[in-house]
Amino acid sequence: MKPTCTLILSAALLAGTNASAQLARTLPQLHTTRASEVQHATPNASSEDRDVVWSEDFANGMAGNNPSGAWTVDGTDGAIWHTGTTAPLGAYSPANERIQSTTFSNGFAKFAGDSANCTWSDNTPTAIPSDQFTNWDGSLVSPVIDLSATPAAILTFQQRARWCCGDMPDMVGVSTDNGATWVDVPAYDNLAINTLSATVTKSLSITGLIAANPANVQIRFHHDGANYQTSHYHWQVDDISISTAPATDARVFDGYCSHRGDGTEHGRIPQNQLGGTMNLGGYMVNEGATPLTNATLTAVVTDNATSTTQFTASATSPSLVPGDTLIMNEWPTFGTLATGAYTVTFTGTSDEQAAEADPDNNGWVRTFQVTESGSGMIYSLDEIGGHPQGTQVLSSIGTDDFTDGADGLIVFTYYPVQEDLTVDAISFRLATGSTSGGFYSVAIHDSTAILNDDPGSPLAESDEFDLTVSTGTVVVPLTEPITLGPGAYYASVTMYSNANENDFKISDDATIPQPGWSSGIFVQGASYTNGTALAIQLRNAAVGMDENSLEGVGIWPNPTDGVLNVNVRETGTYRVDVMNSLGQTVSTQRMNGSSKVDLGGLAKGVYSVRVSTDKASTTQSVVLR
Repeated sequence: MKPTCTLILSAALLAGTNASAQLARTLPQLHTTRASEVQHATPNASSEDRDVVWSEDFANGMAGNNPSGAWTVDGTDGAIWHTGTTAPLGAYSPANERIQSTTFSNGFAKFAGDSANCTWSDNTPTAIPSDQFTNWDGSLVSPVIDLSATPAAILTFQQRARWCCGDMPDMVGVSTDNGATWVDVPAYDNLAINTLSATVTKSLSITGLIAANPANVQIRFHHDGANYQTSHYHWQVDDISISTAPATDARVFDGYCSHRGDGTEHGRIPQNQLGGTMNLGGYMVNEGATPLTNATLTAVVTDNATSTTQFTASATSPSLVPGDTLIMNEWPTFGTLATGAYTVTFTGTSDEQAAEADPDNNGWVRTFQVTESGSGMIYSLDEIGGHPQGTQVLSSIGTDDFTDGADGLIVFTYYPVQEDLTVDAISFRLATGSTSGGFYSVAIHDSTAILNDDPGSPLAESDEFDLTVSTGTVVVPLTEPITLGPGAYYASVTMYSNANENDFKISDDATIPQPGWSSGIFVQGASYTNGTALAIQLRNAAVGMDENSLEGVGIWPNPTDGVLNVNVRETGTYRVDVMNSLGQTVSTQRMNGSSKVDLGGLAKGVYSVRVSTDKASTTQSVVLR
């Protein structure tokens, strides 16, 4: 739902529409995430009790298990819609992607585009050639529903989907004139390309959509491949209900913060890349039966270390009528942000908020971190370890995900640069399932090279290194530091697994849907999109620093119950970094002379404490008990 700017460098990026590489468990164009790992729930869905006036669970298939009658199909490919209890199986859709709705065991509806793009023999699907894929278009249409007694209504249903390629094609439509005209709205608030959703509940206020004739309402589930050029994979729907809308209820259903306003939401941003402004936006819908006066959506950016507000943005509607959405899309300015972690809190309010049926759904949260611009810089699209508690969603990409990707697989992540940025290393985070024994190299590419399916001739690269660990973050020095001027770049990792003998995987942060060109894959001569945040980061890690040569430093007590004394012999400014067992920096502070470090908020375990100047450093392991 967040707006994206069409960049000249990325308008056609990674289309991947005519390649023929074969993936182990997905469509050739794109990488897939495992169903057990990606759980894009719909946060802040209204939870108040409502009076259900109409429902459907597909226990009687197309004949309907509702008060109004049978379902029909419409559109060129409407016949692809089926009801039953079997998963939408296809060459790239495994059976474990079946919807897990409340009543899936008695039937659900599915549009299995992947299956339709296959040939079948003995119940085994085989994909047709990719240049023959069809962008299927078809609708599942309800009988006419009389809502004259409930003109203020909420439509709710459970769904699971995955789509590729083009744009998200799944639309929910409402008609009040026997299907002559339809108003379609996206079935998902935000679902990234090729990302398998969990089974999620969608709530939609239809009060405004049925006002013309509430006695003659139809709903449809429209897989719109004609307008959105989408051929795969599936959309599953179940447990549909229409209920009476509460008198007063607003819901905030998305919030975003992007330092470039191009749709990407980078998790760690160097100070000199912020530019003194940030794109803050979000959406607040009136799901009640009455208008909301002075409806306001506000975003507040707070420094976690000091709990102080740094800047704000807001949008207001004098009267937000039932079913309408207030959209905020602002560019507030600010001064220099200190390094550290920040929280963006989105809050919806109105004059009627004291009467809200569900006040708990009026908020949204995003986070980001500001890092040094020079030594110690980390620039990452991912924010693994920094997302609000309970929201982080991880997947992975690795050498065992592609039948032809065991050796020479390249994965990459997008970085816009606004001011000159010096990079001397690239890091990547290993995912569960990695083994040591393979080898790798890293590089930085101009975005136009990736656009042209040619990651060769990088701007900077590393030597090849053996992978000697199976967990944690690997920091890889470039052969020479490089200063990147304003423009768009990709950081890449080239992976070799010795023909799948030593497979390894890189973590993929799927918590925040990103534009399709944010991350990608290069395999068998072609590039493919991946609308998530691969954990490949740009760094100025001072890799040429003389490690463990800083003398006169004492760190005690060890073990500690929380507070560490850091004593230094020489006066001056020092930096103290605390890193966990995965190599992640969990605390950073600067000190002038001796000082104390409080580890009391961290989990018990072994940590590395590094004390450094711009010339030397020393690192000591500390046990927090």
